[in-house]
Amino acid sequence: VTGRDTGREHAGPDCVTDVDAADSVEPKGERLDGIGRDRAMRYSIAELDTVVPGVAVALKAAGIRTTARLLEAAKTPKGRKTLAERTGLSPQCLLRVANYADKMRIKGVGEDDAELLEAAGVDTVRELKYRNPANLAKRMAEVNRQRKLVRTLPSEKAIERWIEAAKDLPVKISY
Repeated sequence: VTGRDTGREHAGPDCVTDVDAADSVEPKGERLDGIGRDRAMRYSIAELDTVVPGVAVALKAAGIRTTARLLEAAKTPKGRKTLAERTGLSPQCLLRVANYADKMRIKGVGEDDAELLEAAGVDTVRELKYRNPANLAKRMAEVNRQRKLVRTLPSEKAIERWIEAAKDLPVKISY
């Protein structure tokens, strides 16, 4: 992780609440490939399999049911702190989940792709803007060989479109 806290190093236990995980398993959502930004902004928190069981339940209890509401509530450190107090989740966990939702604003980036991007070292939309498509495609392929996160890797052309789209997106999250 670079000098700022992107939430990446907090992927584990601090994202679990007191809610019994067995009671909070949510159905897995479908990929967003081909669906525009507007749909991605309204993607259900419950359908995100990147949201650890318990996180979706805690967010729902706080009135956060969509990625749009999550991004609005967790866009600043102060907002994440307030949401952390309301949910019992750590601000780092909320930042990680918000970064997933933020990446999913990019047309063609689904939950699995957002996870693969994170595993390849791209935690935020801001970081994606500066990536080389060929190098990122290579890194994503290496990571996917090891971790098998997606069935079909995005093409270098698709990654290039993601990078261009990231450059056009308004900034949603501050660090």
